Amino acid sequence: MQFRVILAAAAIVVGGCGGGNREAAPEPPGAQARPVPLAQQAADPTTAALRVFQAFYGRAPTRDEFLAFPASSQTLATSLFTGIGSMSDADLTDAVLRHMGVTDQVVNAASLAVLRTALTQYFAAYGNMARGVIVDNLVGLLAGLVNDATWGAAARGFNTTIDGVRQLVGASTSNSSGCTPSVAQGFAGDIEVVAASAGGDGGGGSGGGAAAGGGLGKVLGGVMSVVDLSTGATVGQGTTDAATGLVTIRTCSLAGPFLLTLEGAAGARYFDEGKNALLDFPAGTALHALVDRWDEHVGVSPLTEAAYRYALNNYRGNAAAIRGGTEALRAAGSLVGLTREQVVAANAVVASQVNSYLNTDVALTSAKSLPTPIDGASGSTALRTSRYAASAKVNGGLIRQATAFNSVAAAPALTLTDQLARDMTDGRIDGKALDGTPSSRELPAYDTSAVSVKTTIGVDGMLQQFGTASLSSAGATISDHIEQFNCYRQLAALMNTGELRVYRVGDREAINHTQCPRASIDAPAQLITGFVTDVVGIVEAYAGILAIKKNGDVWFWGYTNGRTIGTLAAGYYERPVQVQGLRNVTSIAASDVWPTMYARTASGEVLEIPSDNRAPVAVAGLSNIVKVRSAYGARFAIDSQGNVYVWGQGPAIPHNETGSRASSVPQRMTDVSRVIDIATTANGTVLALHSDGTLTYWGYDEWRIFSLGQRPAAFHFDPVRVTDISGIKQIAGVFNWGHPWATAISPAESRVGFFLLRDDGRVVFWGVTQYEALNEQRFERIEFPRLGATRSLSIHLFNSNYVYTTDGRLVNVANPSDDLTRLVR
Repeated sequence: MQFRVILAAAAIVVGGCGGGNREAAPEPPGAQARPVPLAQQAADPTTAALRVFQAFYGRAPTRDEFLAFPASSQTLATSLFTGIGSMSDADLTDAVLRHMGVTDQVVNAASLAVLRTALTQYFAAYGNMARGVIVDNLVGLLAGLVNDATWGAAARGFNTTIDGVRQLVGASTSNSSGCTPSVAQGFAGDIEVVAASAGGDGGGGSGGGAAAGGGLGKVLGGVMSVVDLSTGATVGQGTTDAATGLVTIRTCSLAGPFLLTLEGAAGARYFDEGKNALLDFPAGTALHALVDRWDEHVGVSPLTEAAYRYALNNYRGNAAAIRGGTEALRAAGSLVGLTREQVVAANAVVASQVNSYLNTDVALTSAKSLPTPIDGASGSTALRTSRYAASAKVNGGLIRQATAFNSVAAAPALTLTDQLARDMTDGRIDGKALDGTPSSRELPAYDTSAVSVKTTIGVDGMLQQFGTASLSSAGATISDHIEQFNCYRQLAALMNTGELRVYRVGDREAINHTQCPRASIDAPAQLITGFVTDVVGIVEAYAGILAIKKNGDVWFWGYTNGRTIGTLAAGYYERPVQVQGLRNVTSIAASDVWPTMYARTASGEVLEIPSDNRAPVAVAGLSNIVKVRSAYGARFAIDSQGNVYVWGQGPAIPHNETGSRASSVPQRMTDVSRVIDIATTANGTVLALHSDGTLTYWGYDEWRIFSLGQRPAAFHFDPVRVTDISGIKQIAGVFNWGHPWATAISPAESRVGFFLLRDDGRVVFWGVTQYEALNEQRFERIEFPRLGATRSLSIHLFNSNYVYTTDGRLVNVANPSDDLTRLVR
């Protein structure tokens, strides 16, 4: 191939024209000899001018900009460069290549590196006036390389983009309706009142505009760009305003679908619902949203970034190859050519998965709905009853629970966004990306097995601050519960408002218990509201209950079974008392048969809580821990990568043929991986849930659960993968002989085994059931079809057989008409 003696063209030749030659870039002429580059003139001056404008600005010109174009593309290039002459040579090179679509997604890395180096050198070798000519030459040359082995893909993509730009220009200069495709700062009107009307995409309207902004509370001073994915042309770019963080988008008669990209910039800020403060939204930050039609105002949020990554890896990448490890997981790249149907599907995958963890009264209408813009100064009535308020509640609820779970994250919303987007590349919130790697490289922003409960609490926190009009004590739902015999028969219910309510009735069976006051034994049924407030978690501990407060402090009430809890003296506590020495706690592992407890902190540490009057102390050798479990003398800690660490003693400790793996210090189990939760039942029977929804068991199967009674009780020295069950998202162990709330409605059933919650909301019990009324014992693996859709399990080891339905009720697995919610409302 012959090229004229032009410097930019020479750079491409040595970069690999027609075969990828990878020789070094040529040296530019010396300072004392600088011939003027010759311009490559296109046959169509309009096309040439649009190519140059795209290379410099990465978008289509506005109507006024286009009408002001000079006749010559070389003149245009020179005038355009004069306006951005302050850019460094390297920055100008990066911008021009990026705007032309010459990236490592379509050009081999070696050729691209040679071109980048050479182009930077040529920009440095010539004065500002000549740089515009170099770009004019470069775009003309690239446009003609459609069949070249090295540059062909970039050339075809660039030409498609210019075709789209021509459509945009045509729409802006000849549209009889007066609608000009654009992105403008700010939005005039109330998004709750003014309908989205960006123009002719089937989503309708006259083109008055659709609001768009950041779904992180709000993003002020961010740069929003819109690309028509049917052509690759940039519709426009604008800066979100300093009050609401919005822009107005008009796409007029453009076909779409569209990609919105919100980028950080110097001075840009976003409101982080977790920190309740405005934080930096720095340059280099980029979030995305896919829009099939403008039937609503649109937010760029953690959810839309998840949909973007899902589309990138499943529709642009080879999902099977990524899953198999032969193709890299994608975090960014071109989606030009994505169809409207694929955009709809990607957004639906995210909305459906998130909604499966939520009550129906706070479910998302759409993943792309603009969250109502809020910040720390927003009032208590900022969130109304609308799709936009629902989006703000859910996005904010996810971010708030991330803050509670991970105190290390400096920007919880951005940390949550990146982790959730990686996580959902496989279409599931399961703690792993499509390629099987953990969704978090360090300390996670959420516990995959507790997303439902924690996000529900986070959503209610959003309402308490920004939407009190939507709160009602009559509509409060239960987030978690514990049933217990403790001088009283009591139901401790953690409401979604953070209030702990206790339903009590005297327990005559405790009459000989020396620690129990006679008044409690004979007490009539009563409901105590406001028993403890600002609670985010409750744990069954001995014959008492631990409450974890929003600030990470821990409180206890009940009977300690003669043991201390740290330095809290042994005894019976009628009312809650604080356990000293515990701070920043997110969860606690307790065992009724083993005195020492363990707490996980929001910084990923594990604290031992001694039972011999010693203060809590950190367990050495553990970091980035997501969850800690206790099982009949054994302790298990799961880290952010899904590794399991074990220490302690007893039948739940895995063994091998040469002896115990147990230790007084944590040891990593080498034969299980990618674990997200562990559940136990009687005498050290252990079940682990993996991020892919499969199961593994080990320990002492005294009750013959895993063989369904077909084999004798046995130790399983090594973990055993379960091959006939999959698609599980939550597990819980139960060792329950007689239900304390059994009535004529729900007869008592004794169970030993495990409850499993499937991805589709079905509940399975795997174990042994004693049907009291029938005086019959069965080994079984059964479902409960009368339950309907279940949001999460609320199964505690010794006393509970209840689950949460998607409408916010807490019902018995065997009889959904037995609703515990009625007792505490």
